[in-house]
Amino acid sequence: MNWTSEREALPPIAQDVLLAYPRQFNEFWDFSVSRILVRHEDVMLELPVEGERASTGFWWEGGGKGRDMILVTGRAWWAPLTGLTLPPGAMHQRIRDFDCIVKTESD
Repeated sequence: MNWTSEREALPPIAQDVLLAYPRQFNEFWDFSVSRILVRHEDVMLELPVEGERASTGFWWEGGGKGRDMILVTGRAWWAPLTGLTLPPGAMHQRIRDFDCIVKTESD
């Protein structure tokens, strides 16, 4: 799995990725499947700059409950889900320019 820093690049808007972000005064990492969302369609994604205030025009949505808002601060890392080893009955597929994990077997 290849990890990318928020300072180097950001994934496409609304693309699910595995996100690792620091919590508890940088003592622990939280991991979640998250996606970047924007406040409105005119917002341009910009890489965070150290020492500057984080943008509130776009953020990570995800976390434990799927409703958490995580600002893009430059301290997190993300990896595409295509790097995951999948369980039996699942496969990676690209649908409308999004990487997805789909079931190949019915229950």
